[in-house]
Amino acid sequence: MSAIKIVELPPQKAAYFRSTKGYEQEGIHGAFDRLNKHLSKNPPGESLEVLGLGWDDPESTPLDKCRYDAAFTFTGETPAGTDGTHELPGGTFAHYRYVGPYDKMGEAFKEAHQLIAEDTTIKLRSDVCIDNYRNDPASTPPEELITDIYLPVKKV
Repeated sequence: MSAIKIVELPPQKAAYFRSTKGYEQEGIHGAFDRLNKHLSKNPPGESLEVLGLGWDDPESTPLDKCRYDAAFTFTGETPAGTDGTHELPGGTFAHYRYVGPYDKMGEAFKEAHQLIAEDTTIKLRSDVCIDNYRNDPASTPPEELITDIYLPVKKV
């Protein structure tokens, strides 16, 4: 079991491609396929971070209705050809580092939520959950993939 750390994230701008099937794997893969095609045709002139943005709680929203965006950060002008952009406000988040295949991310989220529930100094707040994909799945073995999970919290 990994630990969580409380961190402050700065505001960011992100361009995104929305999953057409919510949190269902087929929809998420489709959104990332579109993102990767876009980036290969429009290489950024700056370093960027590749993000997964989860907007809804799957405990209270059907998986196919949850809003999920495959996104990348940017500065400067809004990139053309995406589904849209978000102004991510930043704030206080619980950081949980997951190392392993993407198809086991659900287990990592459950573990991170459990650790937050056990911590009496923080409580989940309603805002976007952010997955920050740290390495390239095309050149990294699945068991070595690093994903930083950020869950919005407030101090109590």
